Amino acid sequence: ALGLTMDGPVLGVCARLEREKRVHLALHALAPLRRSVPAQLVIAGSGSQEGALRTLAAELGVAEAVTFLGHRTDVTEVLAALD
Repeated sequence: ALGLTMDGPVLGVCARLEREKRVHLALHALAPLRRSVPAQLVIAGSGSQEGALRTLAAELGVAEAVTFLGHRTDVTEVLAALD
């Protein structure tokens, strides 16, 4: 339902996309991890940093492994889909 492939572990963040939430750290962690594991990152939430996070994902070369879900009211289900 989240549009993910099941090639590797699915990591995730559920948060407002604002600086104080430090979501960028998940992207920085994903980049070296993907060198050895086909991990995917799900980001559920919305906020002023979404554009910057999308840009960062592209700069880090992991954009294809990141799914931005936007604002969600089904956080329990999103968390259940994560490894």
